[in-house]
Parts: sequence; structure tokens; C-alpha cells
Amino acid sequence: MQAESLKQFHGIHAGQPAVVIGAGPSLRHLQPEWLDGFVTFAVNEGFVACPDCDYYLSNDVTVTMRRHWQSLPDARCLLLLHLPGGFTHPAIWQQFPVPDSRRKGFLRWDDNAALEALGIPLKQGDDAWRMDPDDEATVVGVCSSHQAVHIAYLMGCSPIVLLGMDCCFEGDKFYWYQFGNTPDDPRTANEVCRTYGSFAESDLLKQRCATMVDYWQMYADASPHVTILNASGGRLEAFPRIQMCDLPKYSRTGKDQHDAT
Repeated sequence: MQAESLKQFHGIHAGQPAVVIGAGPSLRHLQPEWLDGFVTFAVNEGFVACPDCDYYLSNDVTVTMRRHWQSLPDARCLLLLHLPGGFTHPAIWQQFPVPDSRRKGFLRWDDNAALEALGIPLKQGDDAWRMDPDDEATVVGVCSSHQAVHIAYLMGCSPIVLLGMDCCFEGDKFYWYQFGNTPDDPRTANEVCRTYGSFAESDLLKQRCATMVDYWQMYADASPHVTILNASGGRLEAFPRIQMCDLPKYSRTGKDQHDAT
């Protein structure tokens, strides 16, 4: 199935709660059963923690060098790649040849495991961080989670709960899987890319964290009509916090039980 715009996603999960799953340290505390009753969006290595998610999204041009990339063709989720501006990273195009004219915009994997370019642009100007229900362009962001939240909103999801969006180190660790939760480092698919994103570059990562926090605050300020909750640890304070263990209260089942009383 190929789409030509974001319109195909508008309202398809109207009124349903969603979770957007990042890869921060706090994600290691997640219990899979807490996700029951949510529309689930896994972002990058969040997929390793939630392989049964409904949607996978990445805007990272190095995604084909991650271990989890090899598992995606067999995943049950809808796979979305958001590559604004037309990245030409060879890791993408060597594995999945696409004509030059189509190396841009919003990509998805169709039922035949072929990448299809949808040509969806980024928002511009004063509206770059505002989410509106009729958007046909995605918000400007510095991480895949930003686009995932916007798409969840366009699908009609509410509330949208952030998981593993810590935006900080915990001790000397930046990702949930560094705490021994997985047998292999899911970020590295081969020896060539083991130096990519080296944790020795902690100063760069800390700077990126600060930028991510700033962007989340801009989304909160520009889109107060979007209900976003934060069940992550760390330093993100742009949205109301809830405890991760309280996720079931916000699921479809939890909402139905609350409405019944």
C-alpha cells in the first residue's frame, strides 16, 4: 500500500491513547503488559523493547546500520521512515535502490518490503512546531520521536504518552539497553559502525539532549491543544508527568473503566 500524503493517517485512531517509545534509560523499567490498550509507536531502538508495536518510525539516516533493521521486514508493524530534505546516505540507498527523484520526504515500507517515497515536506516558518489536525507536513524536529508524536496526533490519538524520552544520561549510560537488558548492543550491526555515536562523544550527546528538551518545550508552547503526558525519567519537564506503572490507567481499558464509573 502506498500513500501520497499524510491524509491517509488522519483520524484512523481517533480517541485512542498512544505511547511513543524512545530509548532512554528509564525504558528498562517498562513492563510489556503496561502497553495493552495503547496504539504503540516505537522509535529506533525502542523497537527492541517493543517488537510487537503497531508502528515503527525513524528519521535517522544510519538506521540501516542498526541490528534491529534486519528484523524489521518480519515485524508486524507498519514501518515509517521520515527522511526530510532527501538524505543521500549510502547505507540507505545501497540496500534499497530508489531513483534520485524519490530520495526525499516521507518513506514507508509497503507490503512487498519496498521503500516508497511519499514526498511529505516539513512545516515552515512560525508554524514549524505547531501541530494542527489537518497538517499535510510534519513538524520540524531533531529526533524521530518528534515526528512520531505528530503522526500519532494526526491519527487522532489522545493522550499521547512519552516513554524512554529521558533526554539525559543516567550515570554514564544514555540508552536503556546499556544496562544489560539485551545480549547485544542493538545500535551496531557490524564492526564498521561500532564507532558511530561513540559514547566517548558524551559532550556532543549532552548538547543534543539540551536541544531535544528545547524542542519539546517549543511543541508544548505551540500546541497546548495536544494532550501529551510524560512517563519517562530524566529532565523533560515540558509535559505533565505520570508514573510509568500507572500506564494502564490511561489505556483504552482504563479509560473505559473510568467512564463507566
